[in-house]
Amino acid sequence: SLCPGEETVVTFSLDNVGADPLGGFDVNRAMHNPRRIAVRYFYLKSKVFDMPSDMVHCSTHSGDADGSMIDLVTNPKLVDVPEIAPGESHDVKTKLALGKEVPFYSRMSLIVDVFIQTLKLPRGIKIEQENYDSDERMPNMSVVQRRKLEFTCEPMYEERQAAKIVFVTSYATTRIQFETWTDYVATETLNLKYEVFSASRYGSLDPTFTLENGTTLRDAFRNKLVIVLTEKFKENARDKEPISPLRLFPNGCMQQTSGYEPSTRWLIMGANDTLNKDLLQQHLTTEPQERADFPDVSTFQKHIIKLTEGRAAAGHEKNDLPIRMDTVNVSIPTSKEGKAALKLQKAAESLAEWLRHNDPLSQYVIEYHDKEFAAHKKGLIKRQRTYLEVRRGFCRSLNSVVCVAGKYTAEQKQIKSDGVIMSIAEAMSQEMRVAFLAEAIRDNMPEKVITAFKYACVSDMIRECTVFLESDMKMNSDLELSFPSIGALIDSVEMLTVIRDCKTWQELKKKTSKELSDLLARLELVSNSKDLRPRFNMVGVTKKKATLEAMSEIVARLRVQWKTVISNEQVDAIKKTLKLEIKGFLKEDAGKTVNVRADRRWIQGLNYVHSTENDKAFGIANASKRLIELDIDAQTDNYKIPPPSVRVYSSTEMREIQEEVAYRQERCNLVAN
Repeated sequence: SLCPGEETVVTFSLDNVGADPLGGFDVNRAMHNPRRIAVRYFYLKSKVFDMPSDMVHCSTHSGDADGSMIDLVTNPKLVDVPEIAPGESHDVKTKLALGKEVPFYSRMSLIVDVFIQTLKLPRGIKIEQENYDSDERMPNMSVVQRRKLEFTCEPMYEERQAAKIVFVTSYATTRIQFETWTDYVATETLNLKYEVFSASRYGSLDPTFTLENGTTLRDAFRNKLVIVLTEKFKENARDKEPISPLRLFPNGCMQQTSGYEPSTRWLIMGANDTLNKDLLQQHLTTEPQERADFPDVSTFQKHIIKLTEGRAAAGHEKNDLPIRMDTVNVSIPTSKEGKAALKLQKAAESLAEWLRHNDPLSQYVIEYHDKEFAAHKKGLIKRQRTYLEVRRGFCRSLNSVVCVAGKYTAEQKQIKSDGVIMSIAEAMSQEMRVAFLAEAIRDNMPEKVITAFKYACVSDMIRECTVFLESDMKMNSDLELSFPSIGALIDSVEMLTVIRDCKTWQELKKKTSKELSDLLARLELVSNSKDLRPRFNMVGVTKKKATLEAMSEIVARLRVQWKTVISNEQVDAIKKTLKLEIKGFLKEDAGKTVNVRADRRWIQGLNYVHSTENDKAFGIANASKRLIELDIDAQTDNYKIPPPSVRVYSSTEMREIQEEVAYRQERCNLVAN
């Protein structure tokens, strides 16, 4: 690939495998010996190869000097090859340069034909059933070889001041796809400055990768939303299989392992089950930051309880939660050969079930050593000492990746859908999202844009509510850490500035009152969720009460801050309408009248309304999901929020998984090099 204004020398070799010299016609023209060899270049134009021909400059090249210009379109001519001695070879070189105005991701196909002088047929030999019926009518030159070279115009990475979005593209990105993202979505719809990073041009997404200006990717992507277009590409035609840009992350893109700043957020467009699985398994090959050895399962469980109690008291999970590997010693009774491994597996599954119940925020992988155990002891054994390895992976509350799955995410219709705007809003950091929402209200952006960003704020609060509830967190003095989505709204300087300007700008006040009243109504419905106020079911009532009080407290603070622009009448009217919408969905989903106060039922309805699954709000669009919420064994709808998985593997299965992940990382390094 080339960037606008860039040039390259195209070289290919011609070998003379015969016993006589070839070429040199321009020197030996009078002698007509040896046979003439020449090449002809021309430009192939099509819907795919749409690079403007007048912006492509081609010339002959010999040594370090440029020769004559080559007309690729109107009058392609033969370029003679110098004489090549028997058994020798000659490099044919051509300089290709792109104009500075060539559109990004336009393509060109350069065709190179190799001609050789046609020999006369022996006396008495004629060609039958062909266009040429005599020696005199045979062509002087015949094509003996055709070569096709494809070029794509890809940009160099350039940091732009105030840019909030980075598009990660590749050789496989089409011009229509690229221009729809940059012109329609980023510029026309969102009015956001953007940058472009070509994964195929640079060959790496390692945070330590250094750009031409000396900046690392870690620093370049700080405080930005990185949108990764995942179409697979080949580095060259010899590659056996194409590679997705997602394979170029050495440690994935989740906050705990990626090596990028926590402020860097990711939107994966076109992710599939295989790619998602790879991203979720990256912690398996990451060197754990913490290790410990526990004498028995009970001691390990006490350690986990201590960790979860500390989290519950703080009201949030710390941002630098490390990947952890613990060794848990167990004692397995057995009476027959081969039974010990099975009992060890059951011990692992029992611990997995305990972890699902007591630490629902974390991803766990438990490995039991079946073969090692069976090989050491055979026959009648009363009790065997062995161990389990427990790896704590990604945390649900530290998710930094949103995925948009589907087969048609590269199509213009899907890119232009309202659901894509919602996906971008969900993927942004909370501070960036609120700042954009404030500017969208001030600039009176299209309603679909403001709606998407409001819904993303509500969606985040729903997940924080679920985390607070499932983790049995307590009311604390700093609820903004427990509910950072509301904390971002309260602390936003941009939002406070908009509210202040409403005092002297009536039109802005009317718009701000409408949008913030709508958002507050939705947040209050979440904070006063019906399933947190059960009438008869007393299971978990203490946790529900604490969650209800905490959310009501933080949202009440927000209402006080927005009181000068809030319309109570609008808030009440929106709540009434929204309740009917949620009840309608729950009834339709269940196929009958449902108890809206049942556990997680009302939250489920709220989450559906404020997700890309809501086709009334966002049309038929590919659903966006948090990556950590894809770590499930069974298919789960977007509006149901599952906890991360706790999986049990044998040592054989774990070795195969780790080898597969390591192989892909090794391939990623080969591409980067």
